[in-house]
Amino acid sequence: MPPSSSPPKTLQSLQILRAIAAISVVYYHINAHYLFGSFGVDVFFIISGFVMALVVSNNNSPTEFAIARVARIVPLYWILTTGVLILTYRAPNLFNSTTPNVTNYLKSIFFIPFFKENGLLHPMLAVGWTLNYEMFFYLAIWLGLLINRNHAMWLAGIIVSAAFMWGSHSSQPVVHEFLANPLVFEFLLGVILYHLYRKIQASTLPNVLLVAGSVICYGWMAYVETFKLAIPHFVGNTIPAFILVLSMLKLDPLIGRLNPQRTRLIRHVGDASYATYLSHYYVVEGCRKVLFPHILARWVNFYSPLGILFVLALVLIVGGTFFKLVDKPSWRWFRNNITRLI
Repeated sequence: MPPSSSPPKTLQSLQILRAIAAISVVYYHINAHYLFGSFGVDVFFIISGFVMALVVSNNNSPTEFAIARVARIVPLYWILTTGVLILTYRAPNLFNSTTPNVTNYLKSIFFIPFFKENGLLHPMLAVGWTLNYEMFFYLAIWLGLLINRNHAMWLAGIIVSAAFMWGSHSSQPVVHEFLANPLVFEFLLGVILYHLYRKIQASTLPNVLLVAGSVICYGWMAYVETFKLAIPHFVGNTIPAFILVLSMLKLDPLIGRLNPQRTRLIRHVGDASYATYLSHYYVVEGCRKVLFPHILARWVNFYSPLGILFVLALVLIVGGTFFKLVDKPSWRWFRNNITRLI
């Protein structure tokens, strides 16, 4: 395969898109009057499928793949989930339904789905529900690598599809709700996107068309969520998210020609998107229940435009700080020590 047929190792467009998706999810959880942004999860899932196909194309062994994925996901998630457990003991009034349940804590850190006290299929750190799907997808890829490295992603697709069919017919509520969720196919769409991107890499779609497509897709998803249109999820979220990611990937050469200083901030937000995603619930709920009612209420309303901007800025600052001081060092330490043990 010629070098030009594969995506470059660093795709600035994906980092920018991660930043946009993270900010969208944060805005959604602020629960403002014009409510949209949960589609950031669809974007993340499709990006994840694309990136995993790219990773597997580097011919990593099953062990190398597993170590890299566990090291990247686990440390910060365990730290922040442990923080939730501690807070449920020390400040239970800050939580709507989460209780200091050690069994639920253990299920959470080992990515075992369960119904939380509020009836939702969420771990103790609520946003971690997406990580349960990430780990499920990684497990499918790891099994595919064990069977046949050359066809690992297609084998993973078969495993995911078989699991979906099993879940669809399962009488166990947790198995049914977790595995029979059509969101699992968004990872596979990301894999398809990787192969599609390689095929059309040499095409000359006008940049103006790609920019317009990106804006229209994002606007459509925001419109569907804001006005709660009763349409299938794949029409409102999945397809436009797929087109959005593809359009941004095709814009990567243009983004690469920009002055790095102009995109530095949003690329940094993209780098820190995982830390921002996991930590933002702390910041949003801390602002909603502590900072604004007791300190800032005299000057600004939490749900006002200024209040929302303040919360978004604080979330990004905290996420960036976690990325630099906690996420990055812990992931490297975890990876290096697991490698030594194995």
